[in-house]
Amino acid sequence: MRALTQRRVDRLRPSKRTRIVWDGEVRGFGVRITPNGVVSFLLAYRFRGKQTKYTFGHPPMKLIEARETAFQLRSAARAGKDPQRVARETANGGMTLEQLAAKFMDVHATVNLRPGTVRGYREMLRDHILPNIGSLPLCDVGQIDVESLKGGLKETPYRANRCVALVSAIFNKGIGWGLCEKNPAERVKHFDEEEQSFWLTEEQYMALDAAITFYARDCGEAIRLLILTGAREMEVLAAPWTQFDLEHALWTRPAHKTKEKRTEHITINAAAVAVLRRMKKVATSPYLFPGKPGKDGKSTHRKTIRKPWIQICKAAGLAEEYEVPGKRRTLKRWRPIMRLHDLRHSFASWLVSDGVSLKRVGALLGQSRESSTNRYAHLADKSLREATDRFGNMITQRVQ
Repeated sequence: MRALTQRRVDRLRPSKRTRIVWDGEVRGFGVRITPNGVVSFLLAYRFRGKQTKYTFGHPPMKLIEARETAFQLRSAARAGKDPQRVARETANGGMTLEQLAAKFMDVHATVNLRPGTVRGYREMLRDHILPNIGSLPLCDVGQIDVESLKGGLKETPYRANRCVALVSAIFNKGIGWGLCEKNPAERVKHFDEEEQSFWLTEEQYMALDAAITFYARDCGEAIRLLILTGAREMEVLAAPWTQFDLEHALWTRPAHKTKEKRTEHITINAAAVAVLRRMKKVATSPYLFPGKPGKDGKSTHRKTIRKPWIQICKAAGLAEEYEVPGKRRTLKRWRPIMRLHDLRHSFASWLVSDGVSLKRVGALLGQSRESSTNRYAHLADKSLREATDRFGNMITQRVQ
């Protein structure tokens, strides 16, 4: 068997069947050409008793480079190492999950996802994913590692599921970028989740309003608007004044600013308009809630109100105390018993319970999918019961 030459590789032409020309220098090494004319190098080898073929490198990879790669892979197999794993490590430079996650955040997440989603991803990576499996090379991360990550968060099943989903998204991007070949999270079963929602009572609303009045200024107005409109946190914080028509009580959200990716025209109630008019009188920024100026000196909007929210919930009696270890003594902290996003659920729950149709509530929330508002369907029973009771009373009175 003659040794392959570069000239011989360059002169290969397709035929009706896939053709392999073997090399006489490195055993199992050859060049393959398909009927479509696709040329690639391959290595046939035996590893742990199993005969397999590994295809790699397409021209313009030169024969001398491909032969050297094949020699190294065959040497790895003889040393008890999986040649394909060695090849992957060589291809991605031994990239770790932490390095792929950083690329995922910089190239994909910060460009395509909402700021709140990006912030949540960074928190999950920092607090859970990277400390547990971030240092592992991509080829070493297996399903058992993701299962272990999930198991360590079993006390918070919702958080555990979001972490597994994030790991899966990172590996899917890595596969698309050619940095890894498998997703170890794709077969990891999620924990069952109870639907998270919190419905404020009238007394709790009053306590919250009082806490807002006496504690926060601009942050308080942001929370008031969340209560009165059912909007998402970033929809309020990132809103410029140009989105509002106070004369017609209309809030227009452009498609690139909404989760549904479509322009939304939202009717706002008189109480929300009153808050906006009060804010407008003292406005000094293009945004409702200005943040620190950017590096270029341009106006920006506030990114979060999470810390003021904790203090407001504490003042309103809507937070629970817990302890964390300090350097010298145990420190007391407060955790809200509800999330900012629960103000949105509470807004919808009150409207549905008061007889507003699910379709109209969906329009007020800016939700185009029925499945998003169907979670409130059971609350419509109250208004339906009242309607049927009124009908029953009417009939009873006429029969008597």
